[in-house]
Amino acid sequence: MGRRFLLLSLLLGCSTPSPTPDAALPDDAGTDAPTPLVCTAPATPTPLVVTADWMARSLTLLSLARVLDPGCTADDARIGTIDLAAWAPGPIELRITPDGRTAVVAVGPGFFTGSGAGLVGNPSPELDGALLLVDLVDRTVMEIAIANAPMGIAIAPDGARAYVAEMGFTGAVGHQIAVIDLAARTLLSEVEVGNSPEEIALSADGTVGALAVDGLGQVRVFRTADIAGSLTAPFATGSDPSGLTFVPGTMRFVITNSLSSTFSIVDVADPASPQVIASPRSVSPVPYGASWIPGTTDVLLTTGVPAALVRVSATDPSVAPTRISLSGGGFPLGVAITSDAHHALVAHAQRRVLSVVDLTNDTVHTLSWLSAPGPMYVAIQPTPP
Repeated sequence: MGRRFLLLSLLLGCSTPSPTPDAALPDDAGTDAPTPLVCTAPATPTPLVVTADWMARSLTLLSLARVLDPGCTADDARIGTIDLAAWAPGPIELRITPDGRTAVVAVGPGFFTGSGAGLVGNPSPELDGALLLVDLVDRTVMEIAIANAPMGIAIAPDGARAYVAEMGFTGAVGHQIAVIDLAARTLLSEVEVGNSPEEIALSADGTVGALAVDGLGQVRVFRTADIAGSLTAPFATGSDPSGLTFVPGTMRFVITNSLSSTFSIVDVADPASPQVIASPRSVSPVPYGASWIPGTTDVLLTTGVPAALVRVSATDPSVAPTRISLSGGGFPLGVAITSDAHHALVAHAQRRVLSVVDLTNDTVHTLSWLSAPGPMYVAIQPTPP
């Protein structure tokens, strides 16, 4: 993946600040006697925050209430750990079903191999992969056999199916979407889409999907009722299309173009004829992740040079993006946002921290607990089972 050489050179040319300690200090931290913060959030086990701990080969389960409390440490917030030691190199992305019961977990190296490893501190992930279904109540793990190492995951709004981009890795390039029946826990089909499908998203009603295909450097749109029969021809949005998210109440999705340092807005009111209605729109260097902000028509993007969150409008391209700096460094793949839109969570595998951003006042505190590269991804349980 030659495009990652440029990403690496950009990142190595930019310094990033050291992460904040486990619990952030109050506003008067510069005084001689700062008042220590105290963990006051209740030890409520649900809803959960679940992190994909990548090379630590685990999922960490944390109390959302305590994650959001800047006085709480990771030890205060941690409820449990699900061991994934049997699956190398470890979990890179995950999504949780709408009922909150099941985590669909992609195990693989993604693009963090070779020169791409420099994006997250030059680890040496094993070239392997697996697709896992993890029961967050019973804490059991089941593997679903698919052809290639997975990366991006989308789950239908009714929780019936998962759609998984089989990206593969160098020497074993993937080229399919896997469709999983989550009730039966079986593979329904694998659909050819082009080399190295990377990230995938579904519309709010689950009828339309969009896919960033790394090997093509382009995007494809499809109807979930007939993926193979409805796949559009690949089309361009910018250099290196990456993370994407649909915006409920519209038939639009926002997609980052990492090497263009831009994002695009795509209208799929007619899924057979997608319209790129605003491209490119400049943002901070190397954007990747994209998540809808509940209750709005805005989207939060993650950037990697340096690490930051950028808020953009999906409906009014004239609105200037706004930015929140993050101290966690590395190359964040995504952002999880609370249902009230008050907080955002970002995983930083290189510095091994989880950033917790208060979107009401732009303050940030961090949690750290891992000794191996991770967390790589974070998800918030939609509804406790």
